[in-house]
Amino acid sequence: MSTIIPARSITRLVRASALVALVAAGCAGAPGNQGDPNDPIVVRGTIFNKFGVPYSGADLELKVVDDRDPQVGEVAPLALNARFTSNPDGTFAIHLAPSDVLADLAAGNGGAVDFKLVGSFPGETRIAPSSFSREVAGTGWAGSAPVLELRPPPPPPEPTPEPTLEPSAAP
Repeated sequence: MSTIIPARSITRLVRASALVALVAAGCAGAPGNQGDPNDPIVVRGTIFNKFGVPYSGADLELKVVDDRDPQVGEVAPLALNARFTSNPDGTFAIHLAPSDVLADLAAGNGGAVDFKLVGSFPGETRIAPSSFSREVAGTGWAGSAPVLELRPPPPPPEPTPEPTLEPSAAP
């Protein structure tokens, strides 16, 4: 005995299956903008909001200052200023190959490049800064990528009230 399924039901089933596949693919790691996936990973980690929850779509800014020839009174130029975003689960794995400029900086810095990674949350003023170094090894980075947890700084402590002196009673 065979069952006849109406065409409308088949269409709905196909659409529902496609939707489930898209959602599953998105949940399996729809990446944020984190560089060319063919480049080596320079840093990875997770960014958290002020409540300690991983933050989806946080802005990440990776910087390298070119301080090889500092001039008094001038701001050192940036050798790298790249922007990325965190994944839906707050994680990131930033892919970046050492450029010629970064390799030159590393040559004058014991073989390593000093990075600063800043995370920010739209609509909030607090940021989560972190610094790390990576040693250049040919067209990649030596060793494993550091794993960072970016968190906003804690709020400043409440000011303690100044003690007041009670006037002494006259004898």
